[in-house]
Amino acid sequence: MVERFLRGRAKYFPAQIIDFWMRSPDSVLDTDSNEHELMYATADPPGCIWTEIKSVRPALTAFAVQTVIREVVRGTEHAVKRSSGLHAALTSKDPTRRKKWSDFGSDIFDVVGAVVHKHQQILYNIMRAAAVRPPRMQGETAVVRKSRPPEPVILNAISALNFCRTSRANLLPMSRGLLYFASSASADLIAYNSRLGLSPAYTTIYKSAKFLGIEQGKLSIERGRDPAVVGFGIFDNVQNMHRVRHKRIGQQDVMNVGIAGIFVEAPPSVTVDALDLDDKRMRIKMNLRQHLTVQSFIDWDHRERVRALQFCQTLASLIPELSSIKADIQRAFENDVSILPLPPHKSVIHPLAPNGNKQTIPTELKAGLLDLSAQMGQTPEDHLRRLQLLGGDGMSYSQLLQLKAYLQFHDGEFQSMELVEPPTKILNVVSGIRSTNEMGLIAFD
Repeated sequence: MVERFLRGRAKYFPAQIIDFWMRSPDSVLDTDSNEHELMYATADPPGCIWTEIKSVRPALTAFAVQTVIREVVRGTEHAVKRSSGLHAALTSKDPTRRKKWSDFGSDIFDVVGAVVHKHQQILYNIMRAAAVRPPRMQGETAVVRKSRPPEPVILNAISALNFCRTSRANLLPMSRGLLYFASSASADLIAYNSRLGLSPAYTTIYKSAKFLGIEQGKLSIERGRDPAVVGFGIFDNVQNMHRVRHKRIGQQDVMNVGIAGIFVEAPPSVTVDALDLDDKRMRIKMNLRQHLTVQSFIDWDHRERVRALQFCQTLASLIPELSSIKADIQRAFENDVSILPLPPHKSVIHPLAPNGNKQTIPTELKAGLLDLSAQMGQTPEDHLRRLQLLGGDGMSYSQLLQLKAYLQFHDGEFQSMELVEPPTKILNVVSGIRSTNEMGLIAFD
């Protein structure tokens, strides 16, 4: 009979009795009672253990709180273990446990969330109950929250608690610290966040960024040296104003100027044959450009179809009554006028270390490009004998053509920069798309 009752197989079950005890006015204590303050008591300070409380309401509430705390602590201990994945180990002896730049990407909240939901689900539910109000209803539809979603806020708070428990569980704090470091945040701000458990100390972030940069440099050289990998480099001039906060004799504001670049792996549709140097020389010798005319170069029928669709698209965008044909116009663009459409492809980008050369001075531009080429695995002594796609914006393209003209009579294909092929329109379009979409990252709070 006792077994049936405790397992909920009888007519009445334990929860009914507990609910009766909690609702009964006989269990309500006076405010001046010694055990009235033990409602929802934790086990700290000593003497508040629920088994030592005599009154039923304080005992039951303390039992619930202390049981939940015990489970939260147990789950947290499992979550902060090295095997869980929250350790940002950079110098581990086991190569499989070392973190890379890719581990600090946009999917880091998915990684942290998987660990939290596996080991700290109770803590997550408690914090979500405190952070989220019941959704507002519009008729029978719940209004979806758009600003400040609770998921990253809760995971951020739990990560700070885990980092406070042990400095090893620093995956999300390290990601935030690297973001601050890359944004040139002040050391005081980083120290303040380190004090709150939101990021590691400045020295730890600096050492981690340096180690990750070295490892990324090795990967860039390895991918650039791979004969099967087709890639192109994008470079541009960068400036940073160093302001002297305390004016003294001999100190003044200085503008730091340099060259920065990235190495982008091309999509699989680009073959290595497109970079054949001998094929380029042969085509230049054939001089097919002499027969090129505007009439033969442009498909005029295709141009007129695109213009007509563009005009219809403009009308559909500006006239609300024509909004119903937007989908038809989009399908016409995709099916009727598109020529050799490329499938969507996520480019693999390798950042290159900047240098302190000035782009507008030819000798410094050459030194800067040699430095970037070396980071892509191409040096005068050891390089792949194929074209190197390298360029940037309009000024970079102009300076690069000028430099190629200066060096055209130097010995060797590398020293004369014959291997350098500046793709004019492609990189200009990529640069424009990047600049346009970067503005989309700015959101209103």
